[in-house]
Amino acid sequence: IYASSGVGVNPRCVERNKTVNNVTITYSTTVYSEPRFSVSYFCIFLFAIISLSWASFTLLESSFSKSERISSANSNPLNDLNTETKLVGDKVLEKKSLVHLLAIQTYACALTNGILPSIQSYSCQPYGQLTYNLTVKLASVFSLTACFCAFYFKTKVNLKIITYAATFSIIFVIYIIYTAVLSPNPPLQDEILGKILILISWIVKGSLFSFIKASIASMLRDFAEEGHRALFWYGSFTQVGSATGAALMFTLINYTTIFKSYNPCSQSN
Repeated sequence: IYASSGVGVNPRCVERNKTVNNVTITYSTTVYSEPRFSVSYFCIFLFAIISLSWASFTLLESSFSKSERISSANSNPLNDLNTETKLVGDKVLEKKSLVHLLAIQTYACALTNGILPSIQSYSCQPYGQLTYNLTVKLASVFSLTACFCAFYFKTKVNLKIITYAATFSIIFVIYIIYTAVLSPNPPLQDEILGKILILISWIVKGSLFSFIKASIASMLRDFAEEGHRALFWYGSFTQVGSATGAALMFTLINYTTIFKSYNPCSQSN
């Protein structure tokens, strides 16, 4: 829907004149193309998606889906976690490993749900509107692919692989934040290499974090006896990470001058 709306075309710089005290001043203003359909249609589409989601949730909670549920009458998510929790089969996961997974989940959600979305425009727009739109669209596609990979290869995913992926993601996160801080004049702004680097950084970042979050959820879901409790903590730390990242960026963007917006018609760029 976003792609079909026609938004994202490079803006035009139009010169305009205004008279102040009998003196004519010429200035440039940014003009964006009109979308193919109004915001109302987009909101109707979102309403339809939310309605379908609500209907699906209601169906899952109905008697129609009771046969698919796993009994968890004795499971209380507020109980203390055991030192060692049994997984499907003969695998076990120690408490410290579970804490390790939840820490990675908090880190991933703080970045993907709070920090990085807040600075995406600062990081990408100086490289051009096309680069910005490709980043948004391709990152979503590759993130979805990463989720499927985490599902289909879940038997081969372990704590070590998730840790390596989280560590590797730091490289791209640092580069993204670096370009956002230097906006509106990030490195290699007018070079093809700069556009490629920022595009790859956002795509790889999105893919890694999608893989990490899907893998952690899959591992915790497969707990034979403690799955309900583990997923409760998974959701809790997801919210903690997201809220922390959002609060941090709200403060930095609104009450500091660290991040500066890019103006394509500015004489300084």
